Formats: sequence, C-alpha cells, structure tokens
Amino acid sequence: LSYLQALTWEKKEIEIKPDIFIKKDLETIVELFRSHVLGEWTMYSQMMTDGKERFQSCCSYLKEHGVFPLPVVLEQTNSGVHVFDGNHRICAFFYLHGYFKIENDEVPCLKVKQEQEVWLSTKN
Repeated sequence: LSYLQALTWEKKEIEIKPDIFIKKDLETIVELFRSHVLGEWTMYSQMMTDGKERFQSCCSYLKEHGVFPLPVVLEQTNSGVHVFDGNHRICAFFYLHGYFKIENDEVPCLKVKQEQEVWLSTKN
C-alpha cells in the first residue's frame, strides 16, 4: 500500500496499443485471450472461474459504449506500462480492435475508441 501511495496518480485518456505494455503484462493479456476466446486450457482458465464471463461483460460494454466500463489502473515504468488492474478490459479492447487477427463478425468493432480513460501512475 505504501508503494501505491507514493505514486503520483492522474486520470487521463491514452491511446491503448500493445507496444506500450511491458512484456509480462502483454503475455498475460494474450493468455486471457487464449483462454476466453480460443477456449484453450491456460493458467487463467484454472485460476479464474468467472474469467470468461468477465471478459464477455467487458466486450459487451465496449461494443455498446465504446469505452471501458471503468478506467484501467496503470503504472508508467522505464520498461513500459504495467497493468495494476484491468487485464480483462484490455484483452476485450484488443480483441474488439482486431489485434488478435481472428475472423469474427464483431471484430473489428469500429465503435470502440482507440483512446481510453485510465488511471496512470508515475513515480515521484
């Protein structure tokens, strides 16, 4: 908690794209996609019994409103952006934007805005 309190927080809109995220977090997002869209058995399908429902709920909200249901919580680091909270929302965003190169009638969803509101933290 003291680490989070020591950060400077700003609510802002940023362009969401894969290359801003640190490698570990991007791998998590890809694993969520593999589990929730492709139906593959991954660590996340074992750990999160409601993961697919959470993912689908995020997709539904993004398709209807074009924005995240709640801002994701991120940290700007020297290596890129780290996800504190919001992996399912980001995974749904990438899915609907067509980043995963899957053929589906709902992809890409042009209503989903490239810029999304986030909580972004930086070290003081």
